[in-house]
Amino acid sequence: MKSPEPLRSIIISSNEGSADCGNQSSFGCNIPVANGLNRIIVTATDLAGNRVSRTRDFTIYSGGPTQAPRITISGNITTTDGHPIAGTTVQLESETLPVTVESETDGSYRINNAYGYHQKIHVEKNGYTNVTKEITFNQNLNTLDFTLEPTTQPASGFTAVLCLIAIIGSVLVVISRKERIR
Repeated sequence: MKSPEPLRSIIISSNEGSADCGNQSSFGCNIPVANGLNRIIVTATDLAGNRVSRTRDFTIYSGGPTQAPRITISGNITTTDGHPIAGTTVQLESETLPVTVESETDGSYRINNAYGYHQKIHVEKNGYTNVTKEITFNQNLNTLDFTLEPTTQPASGFTAVLCLIAIIGSVLVVISRKERIR
């Protein structure tokens, strides 16, 4: 339908809201819609008050690949008695973007811009048992501390006692052989 009068307004409405798109015969405007089936109604009104509406149905598909959130993980690496461990390798075992950092002299480490809340973290240092944790974080700033155990834990004094017994035993064997030879 053509009107001899100029346009007053073009209103587009959806279930999510509406927008006034001006009064030009050629127009563009943004209208809120939702995923799935949508119905919009375009209503044009001329200066004489004549109104015409058209309804259109369409479907919105969205999704596709989304970028994982970026998170920060920091913490401290210490021995079982609380001493910091410097130079410990901390590695995010991510398929997308693996990251490796080393702990500072105070045992602290920090990983910035890790992709995603779900992480597999591997911690290793020579002389200590390696630790691997799989964890799902709930926020963008996270703290995760690690306590490493030494790979060998000698019993206090036990090694020195064994060495002394071994030396005494060796001396006694040598002395007893010398006596047999005479």
